[in-house]
Order: sequence, then C-alpha cells, then structure tokens
Amino acid sequence: MSSSNNPLQLQYVIGKFPNKIIRENFQRISEFFALKEKCSSESDFRKLQVLSVYFGTIDMPNIIKTTPEDWIKAAKKALIAEGLTGVKVDRLAKSLGVTRGGFYHNFKSQQELMDRLLDHWATSNEFVPDMSNFSAPADAITAFEHMTEMMIAEKGFSPALDMAIREWARIDKKVMRIVDRVDYNRIKRLTTLFTMLGCDAEEAPIRARVLYFHQIGYYALGYHKRQTKAERFRNAPVYMRILGGRHYIDQESRRAKRRKQ
Repeated sequence: MSSSNNPLQLQYVIGKFPNKIIRENFQRISEFFALKEKCSSESDFRKLQVLSVYFGTIDMPNIIKTTPEDWIKAAKKALIAEGLTGVKVDRLAKSLGVTRGGFYHNFKSQQELMDRLLDHWATSNEFVPDMSNFSAPADAITAFEHMTEMMIAEKGFSPALDMAIREWARIDKKVMRIVDRVDYNRIKRLTTLFTMLGCDAEEAPIRARVLYFHQIGYYALGYHKRQTKAERFRNAPVYMRILGGRHYIDQESRRAKRRKQ
C-alpha cells in the first residue's frame, strides 16, 4: 500500500470515519491511495473518482488542479527542449507537480494530448496574417510589416515550436500531412499578398514560395539566434525589398510619398 507516502492524507481518512468503517473498508482505502500514487490510465482515474465519491470529501488536489491548457503548455515546452521522448505523461506530471491521475482527468490518452498539441500549433502558431481585412496594395505593405514584426518579436509565433513540429513530422506521416497543409495555406496567403502588390499569376506564387522557403530555412539553420532582435529589425526592410521585388519597392515608395504630402 502506498499510503505510507501520504501520512497526512491517511490520518485524514482515519480521523473522518469510525474504526469499524476503517476496518471494513481497509481494502478500498488502500486501493484509493495506490491509485492516487500510480494512476496510469483513464480506467484508473475513473476508479479513483468512484472511491473519492465513496469517501465523501477526501481531498484530491493532485487530480483536479490542472487544466488541459496546462498540459498542452507543458507538452509544448518538453517537445521543444527534448523532442518526442520528453513528451511522456510521467515527465509532464512531474514538471507540473502533480500525479499521473491529473492527466487522465483532462485527456483520455497520451495520443489525445499529442493531437491537441498538434492542433494548437496548426491553429495558433502563425506568422502569415489573415487576409480578410486587406484588399489594396498599401494593405499588403502593412501586412508584410506586421508579419515581419511577428516573426522577429515572436508575437504569437514560436520558431522553436515550428521547428520541433517539423522534426516530429519527419518520423510521423500523419503529422507530415498536417505540416504540409499548414505550409500550403501559409503560401496561399502570401501569394494573395503578392497579387495585391501587383504581381501577375505566374510571379505571385513563386515569390510567395521564395519568401516562405527563405524564412523556414532561416529558422532551420538557426540563423535567427546569431543576431539580436535589433539587428534583425534593422535588416528587415532590406530583406523585404529583395524578396518582395519591384512591386514591393514601388508600393513602399508610393506610401512614403503619400505620408509626406
């Protein structure tokens, strides 16, 4: 029985019930503490819930104090730092200061956590802006500037997570399909931006791919770690003129003239 590791909790149980009930339910009490210490599946967690209800108000702080978001955040941190080997329930539980039972309060399985982590990356780790509010060439310039700020300041975008997901995709075909879909959608939005600048149907998608492949390669090589953010912000306009081409330069010049008027 693992109750020896929980003397205060065991004293609480013993103090809560008459000796006769303790003797008659010793097996249930033992099972409660054994499960709480070594909860390893959703089935274990459901048994633990039943036992907890049976004993009334036995405290279960290590089971209910974490949220799904806490586990996803911990999994993201572990994936970045250690790769897939670090995203294990027992390791995540230790990092959060809870037992394994807390995991099964939020997820049915580790696969569900991994699916949620992947969805979190696909839907929220983004640097290409939403195009719904843009329509004019000047809007495209603003969008590119906003994109540059997101990438350099890492506002809403983590290059470390992006690279960790891509590393995962190398050994998982399902993840690779999702990465391919995300890449396709990002390039599609960039193509729309270049089209807004005035690029034709042939040039726009090529410039979109060149810019996107440049940025992903920039992160893959770790070059963003070799410069300060101040240096990157200073160099960003030059990069954009090179990657954006004459249409970008023309629209940037026109906007500058309008601001002087």
